[in-house]
Amino acid sequence: MHKTPPVKLRRATTVFSKFCSDMEILPSYTPLFLVDSSGRIVNKQRLVTKKEDFESIYNLVDQSELPFMLGQSDKSDAYAVRGRIDDGKNFIVVSKDRDGFSRCVVCSYSEDKCIRLHDYIEKLCSYKDYLDSFSSLAFSSAARLPAKRLFRMKLSGALELVNLASGRENDGERRFSFPVSLALEKLCAFASKTGSGVVEFSDKGVDAETVVNAPEAFFRLIVSAAALVMRHGVNAKVSVSAEKLTDDLARIVFVTQSRKEERDIYESALVSAFRDRGIDCRVLDDAKEYSLFVDVPLEKREKIVLADVYEISTRIDFLISEQVLMDMYYTISDI
Repeated sequence: MHKTPPVKLRRATTVFSKFCSDMEILPSYTPLFLVDSSGRIVNKQRLVTKKEDFESIYNLVDQSELPFMLGQSDKSDAYAVRGRIDDGKNFIVVSKDRDGFSRCVVCSYSEDKCIRLHDYIEKLCSYKDYLDSFSSLAFSSAARLPAKRLFRMKLSGALELVNLASGRENDGERRFSFPVSLALEKLCAFASKTGSGVVEFSDKGVDAETVVNAPEAFFRLIVSAAALVMRHGVNAKVSVSAEKLTDDLARIVFVTQSRKEERDIYESALVSAFRDRGIDCRVLDDAKEYSLFVDVPLEKREKIVLADVYEISTRIDFLISEQVLMDMYYTISDI
């Protein structure tokens, strides 16, 4: 078995000490480690490895990334590979140092250790800034998304939800009327386009003449609602339905088979964002199902003519075509 010579190990201690000092800009719980030219971990901080594993970076990397990683020794000064540390929601960023050592930072996009949504945003910003500090960062084509793109997407989605929940857009926010069944059909098409999870609409409770009146932000909110319920499901499947409760109110219900987890950092922000716009929203989480209920005002006029439906459909398509909605959906659903 290859061993690092004592002189080089002493050099590693000096290199690692400076590395840790440089990385104080990152969250205090960030795992750091130093590897030698063979991938052996020679120094580490806050990195927990399995007792049965030989302490090598190759035991911490997603196996599909290994061919890429093995080919980087002579090609790139810095690269990112998917890690399988803790919950697996991380990238290991490897950058070369002197004397054949490489500095390794575990950049996590998990909500773990974040009590509030703002904590998560600060975490994402910190890792995003670190990734952006590299002029060139190689990544494997096996990754679903490159590390930089994933952190930017998560940050964009989280910031958009905070913006919705802040109430800053409420004053002067445009409202319009639309068939609730059309809105939910568009939501299902949006979810299908993402390729992540399935949202199914049951139209038994409403017809095309059940028309609601809501602000334009409603569509960002129901996308987020579907994503939140998806997050709590065991099978990446959400059922959505609507019913007319009274002459003044319709109820939209999102439901999934629950995996019974603790409340997360997105739920309160989303509920607040609905309620700030005069739309009641509540969550019910029991042993079997995770459900979200949205009560939205009905339009006073009795029906919408066909020409109006075409114009409304086009308007909804525009409202749900923004990239930020896709970012929110991926960020909140976490699938």
